[in-house]
Amino acid sequence: VVSDLHLYSPSYQLIMNSTVPWSSIDDFITTYNNLQSSRVIIGIILSTTASPLPTQPNVPQDALNSLSLGLQSCTIWRYLSPHRLPHAVCLTTSLSSAILLDHSGTLPTQVLRSVYAVAIMRGVNGITDVRNQRGVNAQSVSSIANELGIPSWIVDLRHDISHNDIPGLGALRLGAQEMLNFIFANYWDKKFASVMSKLQLASSHLLKYKSLSKRSSSVASSPSLSESVKSFIQNNPPSIVEYTALKFFAWDCSDQGGHKEQQDGHKLKRGALIPANAKVYTEDEEGFELCVKRYRSMIVAIQNYRNTFAAKLISELVEFVISEEGSAPPPTPSPSNSPVGHVKPSTTTIPQPTEYSFPSNLEFKSTVSSSSQPRIPSDLKSSIRSRSLYFAIRWISYLISRDFVSIFHPEVGKYKKNGQNLREKAQGKWKDDESAFMKEPINQSDMGYPLNTMVDKLEAVATEG
Repeated sequence: VVSDLHLYSPSYQLIMNSTVPWSSIDDFITTYNNLQSSRVIIGIILSTTASPLPTQPNVPQDALNSLSLGLQSCTIWRYLSPHRLPHAVCLTTSLSSAILLDHSGTLPTQVLRSVYAVAIMRGVNGITDVRNQRGVNAQSVSSIANELGIPSWIVDLRHDISHNDIPGLGALRLGAQEMLNFIFANYWDKKFASVMSKLQLASSHLLKYKSLSKRSSSVASSPSLSESVKSFIQNNPPSIVEYTALKFFAWDCSDQGGHKEQQDGHKLKRGALIPANAKVYTEDEEGFELCVKRYRSMIVAIQNYRNTFAAKLISELVEFVISEEGSAPPPTPSPSNSPVGHVKPSTTTIPQPTEYSFPSNLEFKSTVSSSSQPRIPSDLKSSIRSRSLYFAIRWISYLISRDFVSIFHPEVGKYKKNGQNLREKAQGKWKDDESAFMKEPINQSDMGYPLNTMVDKLEAVATEG
């Protein structure tokens, strides 16, 4: 992804790298959310007036865990990135590390002051040193900081750190908080908003395709459907295409902003590959074939554009199956196989999907509490779960079948009995044995599918269960 999101300022771009350090959009969003905890923690620390802290501040453990995970992600970025990390990322890492050390209470006050001081001084220097200035026309740090919107007292704090005695811990904590607010406002928040706007645009193309495909599932016979496929591919960056399509097909194809609520632990939202209309898309061969005809054109187009898409879609569907299985209530043991009154509770931890829905605006957090939602009868939830599992498993089988793979590798469709390439033969004219042949799974090890990863996930769930 070409980075057009720099550390924003009136006239400067601080990041010169042409690529971003994160491996995926999920990676960025998760890290962004985790690093937000740094501002929560420093705010709580500052609410404790004594210096050094007489006792551990009452910081939620979730905030500490999230920040630790965010810092781990930044460390991975640093080691895997072919370029230097953006200064905004480095500054966030330095300040957040100092905050965690502050909370731990393990460092002497003088050492802690030095840790904060180095992070603040290097942060201000890195932000203002954007011109590599030399000669008589060079601007002062204070004038550049003023243009960029850095408060003058932060510049004074940096000056004291560099040339005088290191300021007190209270001033350094305030400086760290101010620098974090600046870096989030001028880098992270703008980066996040830009990514979200791209996801919103891409999801609108998918929702249009979903609407048009209700009337016609054939791209060849529907110019508008064909145009919606082309528009989605051509008007969005490759990583955005892949990310939104995976979430759309496997997890959530709703057109409402925010997340769907959960009822008794059951996630109500489903991807487009699990159709909601049970009357049209019945749980049999005919219903599944209708679903395949509706979405095959888009899946094939994306796979042609991103040749890793099918493998990732299979992985997402496996995750979906695991999460659906995990949402089912444990069966009640019968007296014949379990001692009365000694039922062992389940301790299985089920991986949860990345939270992303297709919004009508940039507000992603649901403002509706689950308590205000109507409860769903248990028999209906069981029916929804059963239907979800049926279609998800059928799609996994289809995506590894000769029928699908032969679209991209025609040799896979060559029938061994007569040597005929069934891919060149109309599907409606396949004989029963030919249809059975095309439904066979191919050797996935040759296709680059992440079988080891998926087997590991399934084995982990089986072991924990």
